[in-house]
Amino acid sequence: MSQVNAYDSQNYSTSNRVTGTSGSTSVTTTSKKNNSNLDSSDFLQLMVAEMKNQDFMNPTDNTEYISQMSQFTATQAVQELTENSKTSYAASLVGKEVTASSSTSSGTTDTTTGIVRKVSLINNEYVVYVGDNGKTYSLDQINSVQQALSKGECEVATTSLQPLCQNVKTTSANVRWALSTFDTSIQKNLSYDVYYSKDGPLDTKDKVKAATKVTGGSLKGITDESKLNVDLTGLDPNTTYYVNVLVTDENGNQNIYKSQSFTTKRA
Repeated sequence: MSQVNAYDSQNYSTSNRVTGTSGSTSVTTTSKKNNSNLDSSDFLQLMVAEMKNQDFMNPTDNTEYISQMSQFTATQAVQELTENSKTSYAASLVGKEVTASSSTSSGTTDTTTGIVRKVSLINNEYVVYVGDNGKTYSLDQINSVQQALSKGECEVATTSLQPLCQNVKTTSANVRWALSTFDTSIQKNLSYDVYYSKDGPLDTKDKVKAATKVTGGSLKGITDESKLNVDLTGLDPNTTYYVNVLVTDENGNQNIYKSQSFTTKRA
């Protein structure tokens, strides 16, 4: 098995080159030509042969040769662009987090999410090595690509999202908030807890966790935004409260929304 071969989406010759590298991970390609397709030299040889064997009593018009050459040049340019685009895409995956899926012999779907450690070219096809164990997938089995998260970083960025306080009464209020992401594969694994306090704003995770947590348990696996709301009860009349939402992803990493406040009505 060779890791250093030239990828050619249309099976034509390419020059030696290294297309990507990242620390201990790399993508490397070298020249490879498949004789099943014509290159410019083959095309010229065929054109010369055509000229030699044409009917000299009715020779081919020169403009036809020019047209054929132009068409071949345009086709070759498209092939080169396709090849370079796929090579660039493969190289760009190194060091990024991807989700890839393949079908097993039993008919189930095997899905892996992890960092791309290496991309190799085997039998004229790119092979992507995903995760610490280097599970292999082809480019067309990559479902999504995202920047790798730092250790402890939550999967969702919510600090610009602010909860909405509504139906504020003398001793109660309702708090609702937006989905953390429209990516349902992530959203379905999130859980939410709401905290409130007379001291605020609740603009850090430590301040949020030090406040009073709304009882009733966390809201988990919700993808319907209309269900993201809780009622606050037992509040004091004519009092300002600060409220915020703490979101936890499937790995236990957390983030908060933007602190909000409201004032209950007079008794």
